[in-house]
Amino acid sequence: MIQKLSIILSILVLTVACGGGDNDRGNGDSGSGTTGGGELTPSSLPANSITKMDNIDEGEWNKVVPQHQDLGMFKTQFAAAGFKIYHSGGVLEDNENNILHWGSYTNEDGINRRFMALNCGGSGACNAAKIVFKGGDAIFRNGADETIDPILTIRPPMMKDLEGKDHDGKSTVSMALNVDSDINVELGRRRMIVANTFGTAYGVDLSQLQSMAKATGAFTEINMHNYVNSAVIEDALQASTPFDALIWVGASVREKMSGKAYKTIGMTVNDGVYGDRTIKSATVKELLKEAPLGGPGLVILVAGESRGDGSSEQDANLSLFKEFASSQTRIVVGFQGRGEANDLLDAASRFTADFMNGMTLAAARDTANALLEGRASSAVLVTNRSSQAEEITFKGSLDTLWNGQDPKQVITTINFNIANLCFPTDGGPAYSEKEGQASFFVKVDFEGPFFSGSRTSADINLDVKIDGVMLGNQPGDYVYLRFSGNLKPSVSDISVIGAGIILDKFDEDNPTRIFFNGDADASDYINDKGETCKLKTPKLSGATSQPSWMQFPKPDEGNSTSSTGSGGSGGDGESGGGTTSESTGGVNCTDICEAGIKCMESGAITVSACVTKCQNDGDAEQQTAQACLDEHGDNCATLMPCMIAASQ
Repeated sequence: MIQKLSIILSILVLTVACGGGDNDRGNGDSGSGTTGGGELTPSSLPANSITKMDNIDEGEWNKVVPQHQDLGMFKTQFAAAGFKIYHSGGVLEDNENNILHWGSYTNEDGINRRFMALNCGGSGACNAAKIVFKGGDAIFRNGADETIDPILTIRPPMMKDLEGKDHDGKSTVSMALNVDSDINVELGRRRMIVANTFGTAYGVDLSQLQSMAKATGAFTEINMHNYVNSAVIEDALQASTPFDALIWVGASVREKMSGKAYKTIGMTVNDGVYGDRTIKSATVKELLKEAPLGGPGLVILVAGESRGDGSSEQDANLSLFKEFASSQTRIVVGFQGRGEANDLLDAASRFTADFMNGMTLAAARDTANALLEGRASSAVLVTNRSSQAEEITFKGSLDTLWNGQDPKQVITTINFNIANLCFPTDGGPAYSEKEGQASFFVKVDFEGPFFSGSRTSADINLDVKIDGVMLGNQPGDYVYLRFSGNLKPSVSDISVIGAGIILDKFDEDNPTRIFFNGDADASDYINDKGETCKLKTPKLSGATSQPSWMQFPKPDEGNSTSSTGSGGSGGDGESGGGTTSESTGGVNCTDICEAGIKCMESGAITVSACVTKCQNDGDAEQQTAQACLDEHGDNCATLMPCMIAASQ
């Protein structure tokens, strides 16, 4: 069933009550510290507004085509190019008696489309055009193939209502990518993505945001998309890192709840200039969940009630703002309450310019709200990070993490728990293996906050690639990473994405070691029987909760990094210090000894004595023992024979 949406006709409503928390306008005294982004040009929008916006089927569209000779000619041209299949269309009416119909055709692959439209004014005069999308914009051409102005300019709708409770109407985004799909996250790239559902046909010009972002020098790419489609939003959510920014301009889509309350369950993208599609909150949730390196770190939702209506329903399940704010590292900005389109656009521009030019999050919020209040708008700009807004600033340069000295050859040890369910090829009952964990180390190189590396060891069936981004090097900071390949003979062809949190754990013998753990998602993989297995609760820690870690070079080894923790009790309940020893080859003598002694079930040797022996062994013996641990983890039945062979 085609999902029908009705336009909110009344733009101004009663003022939304504003309480504490993230609904606070601010007190106007947030300590900006800078002059912000300077003067901005106010929005200038058409006066006429939409009164009806609906989808039409092929039968309805076929009644429109004979009304203008150019439509028939366009249809013939489209068919000659292979675009014969009707895809979708719509009708739009405004308060000045304009009636616009549009239709689109696709070819057999169903991917590409061709568009045409017909607008008839109140006087009866009609204008037709075919619409070509090129360079992030829409070009209108008449029957003589001449470029013309949009055949209708109209004020953008910033809010729509869902008729009924059907969130599962016509889909707007292709099937969500699985964790083992190749999502292209380019390390070292930093993007600002301006996703504008509207364009010149709606009078919405966001070019000053592009100029402002370029002036900051913070971004390697500034992507402007007018008449944005769902593919751009999908890419922005999945292929971004927390250093990227997304500004999404569109109409919010609200669901009627109990009483007078509404819940915002999505936002629109464009379809054929004069139509739109809804990207639902449920889709946003899935796309962000599968983002390999965390998704965008700054999201600005420019729509009426993009935050909600101020009722308790605005935080109900599958609220759009709530889904974006689910990450602990993401700053989300939106509007609570309704407002005129030009007021919302100008307030969003004011906030963006000031925040990206040195103001704190609180100060930039307050300047935007001062603009709204000065125009007597009911809308309030709010953020999910209001409790920290006084301290949060926009990170302009990414060179500060390592003080310009990017660490190289950082030994990264991943402990990854393996609690699985496997499926026999003969169709027998599923079974679980006593795998325990997979442990391996890789040397990675940093470029700013981004890191990557790989390691291959045929003897233990290790062939893995890893990359990620580190948001900071202090306890509580996040590490987003992904790795894929073969981890050991019984874990092959796996892909993993994870979000690690740096622990307040300090090792006196290795003060430049950073420990982290966290949750992960993993694809299916193949065990050593050739059967498919699924992981139950993948985590970036071992079977006995031992965290993963990165061992940075010491300052006298050519690189420097801030040590973490203070030598006191760690965040995971373990005290600082210890007997851990690490050779330059990535050998962890403590892990080797603890695993071996546990399997021996004997007090014949202490961990300390074992570590001393390990430290005195030759490099070949150390590497062989580490390879045993990487391959077998805490599986004593196979670990001990390997260890014994290594010691002979």
